[in-house]
Amino acid sequence: MKKLQNILIFLLLNVFAWANSNLHFVPDYLESTQNPFNSHTIKITSALLNEVDLELGDEIGVFDGDICVGAGIVEETLSTNNMLEIPASAQNGDIPGFTSGNEISYRFWDASSSSEILNISASYLQGSGIFNQLSSSYVSLEAEFSNEYYIEITDGCDLPDSNIKGYMHLSSDGSVFYKTPTTIGGFQFDVDGATVSSGSGGDAGTAGLNVSAAGSFVLAFSMSGATIPVGCGTLTNLSLNGDATGLSNIIVSDATANPI
Repeated sequence: MKKLQNILIFLLLNVFAWANSNLHFVPDYLESTQNPFNSHTIKITSALLNEVDLELGDEIGVFDGDICVGAGIVEETLSTNNMLEIPASAQNGDIPGFTSGNEISYRFWDASSSSEILNISASYLQGSGIFNQLSSSYVSLEAEFSNEYYIEITDGCDLPDSNIKGYMHLSSDGSVFYKTPTTIGGFQFDVDGATVSSGSGGDAGTAGLNVSAAGSFVLAFSMSGATIPVGCGTLTNLSLNGDATGLSNIIVSDATANPI
């Protein structure tokens, strides 16, 4: 039996290796295609949060109402010489996207605080703040960080909605929150800035998944095919040593060991 367990864990890890994704904002059209349709290209010349440039790992989402139509991740300080270019996809039949004539809105993801910030001011240098197919806009963005204008994550159900991606978030007390659009058969991740003594409870414990920890690495799987259903909540509770800053290398599989 021990040999069989080792084989099963090896197979799970190899399937998991295809599933890693770190972006917070996921454009809705990616559920159907990798290619934006008749895009309105947003060229961001600056992005400030409390008068400070967005940092490495922060993200900018482009929205038409509640539909995410484009997104980008900040890799270095933005300027007119180093713009972040985001193609926003138009609606194409049943594939979601922007509607021409609608107002463009933006959201920031502040990676350091794991906060989604909604109240973004946009100043257009060229083009307009109205969606149009096959067009472009140059814009500078700015937001003030306050409790009124960001989404604090205190439960898995506070995480973004998506039909194509699940989310995890580590709270300060070691609770791992999650939201998933499909059943979860196993998961693994690294805890940044801390080591893990154990993982227990949460919906993983309720479902019967085995959660183990080694150093900063956490792995959960089921020998019996147990799964966590579609939904949101607390995935597991970690006992941490050190000041954790978040999760990385998040990898998840569904009930049949297919990557999510």
